[in-house]
Amino acid sequence: MAGAGGPVHAARLRGSRAAPRAAASGSRLHRRAPPAPPESALCESGLPDRGAREATARSCAALTKSGTITLELALAGVPMVVGYRMGRVEWAIGRRLVRVPSIVLVNLVAEAPVVPELLQDGLTAGRAAEALEALLAEGAPARLEMLRGFDVVRERLGQPGCSARVAEHAVELLAGGASAGPGAPC
Repeated sequence: MAGAGGPVHAARLRGSRAAPRAAASGSRLHRRAPPAPPESALCESGLPDRGAREATARSCAALTKSGTITLELALAGVPMVVGYRMGRVEWAIGRRLVRVPSIVLVNLVAEAPVVPELLQDGLTAGRAAEALEALLAEGAPARLEMLRGFDVVRERLGQPGCSARVAEHAVELLAGGASAGPGAPC
């Protein structure tokens, strides 16, 4: 499972001795602190440098958490499975307060279930391995369908520079020269 350090490459999951044991016993995945990235992998801001982004782009599939990483992976064309688990109390409160059809930004942008979500008790080593296995082969139907969904996301997000276009549009709106209708940027 990925922590703040980003996605776990599927090959690491498949090669893990723990995954089959956990799947066979029905046990749950437990959070562990992600290993600290080597200093050479971080730029001065503490964010991954180009090398980390290149490694992500070369991944054939990823198991990741929800958040902006899902958009980054989608734009890089990396099929993924999202896993997320939190405390039962936090989950119960969150489900009552947050009303969205998905916790995955890709799914929200696409307005469709493009990326599978394994949440709470649904997140097991066996289910994660099974979902990733369906995405590994180049011509796999699940992989091709997900990549088509990523095309929808790319189209809806628009060209790079969306933030600048939105800011320009906001200035136009404030000046009374534009509408906030369907022709709005991004």
